[in-house]
Amino acid sequence: MIPWAEKTMLKVVAVWVCADVVALTVSPRRGGWLMMLLMLLIGMVCKITLAGLFILAYLLGRPCSFRHSIGTSRVLTPFRSSCLSLAAAAERRTGKFHDVLAELAHLWHLEMVDGRMVGPQLTTENLLGEGAFGRVYKLDVADVEAPVCIKVAKDPQSGNFLREIRNLRRVEGMKGVPRVVAISGAPEGFIMTMHGRRTLENWLRIWEKARPRERDVASVLHKLCAIMTKLHALGVCHNDLKGDNVMVEVDRTQKRKRWAKCKVTLVDFAMLGDYGEHPLGVQRVMFLPHNDPALMRKERVCSEVTDVFSMGYLLHRTLPLLASHRQSVAECSQRAMGAFELRPSFAEIEKVLKDAQKSR
Repeated sequence: MIPWAEKTMLKVVAVWVCADVVALTVSPRRGGWLMMLLMLLIGMVCKITLAGLFILAYLLGRPCSFRHSIGTSRVLTPFRSSCLSLAAAAERRTGKFHDVLAELAHLWHLEMVDGRMVGPQLTTENLLGEGAFGRVYKLDVADVEAPVCIKVAKDPQSGNFLREIRNLRRVEGMKGVPRVVAISGAPEGFIMTMHGRRTLENWLRIWEKARPRERDVASVLHKLCAIMTKLHALGVCHNDLKGDNVMVEVDRTQKRKRWAKCKVTLVDFAMLGDYGEHPLGVQRVMFLPHNDPALMRKERVCSEVTDVFSMGYLLHRTLPLLASHRQSVAECSQRAMGAFELRPSFAEIEKVLKDAQKSR
């Protein structure tokens, strides 16, 4: 439902109920027949208004015709965008799926790329990573401002890759997230900016053998926290924060300050959700340890503290690398994965990690 229409409908229903209650309680014998008539009239107006709002919401959100909706959909509401994505997934069973993708690319102001141009590069050598919904490959493209990669959907019919494109468009312009530049058809996927080849998970495994400086580890985690703070300022949750979904790009030309100047990027936005909602795309029977169990069981809705749980798990894994500030970081990690009402905010975690950066 479109947010403004939903709120207006609730107000109209509230007025309608109040009018009916007053009409039923007023006594005609004491001259209240005029008031009763007025309340019945207000109730009738509310019914007509409610019907009009339903029709308006349907006309603004219906995905029945892509051809006639291009000129009026420059600013897409989440509801309309969701309808378009579902319609595109449904059209895949016909021969028109490529055309639908092209129109979605037009609606989202993205370039449509012929899959035959990128197909030969989808090799094992170019494979950067693999998740539940897709595989990511490095692309060699001439005349581009930044390195790019492509995320190829494992099951395009599910619509997960379209949902991730929509989610990335919602957070576009925010520092620390990739930017979608094009949509690909056959293979179905999307092309986005590339931010290094190693994830935080890769670096954690390397750091187990070659111990880094504490302030370097704290610097990476602090930058990740800053990204999460900005993300939650938009009223959305990532819902899948883990080491595999954090890219860490190090400038090797910088010897002393390479970690201070490293770039941290949050990826995989397929499960992004608004505050107060349950995350989409949860298909696991056995939940992973970085997920808030109550959120995955749908006992809680998305909020800052549900993502804080995942951050707490990351902090717990880095405790052996933060010896000087082990106690403060351990306490922060325990609170983050503890009772719902006692969990810290990302801003509080940032302060703890900022202090940890003062280590030698």
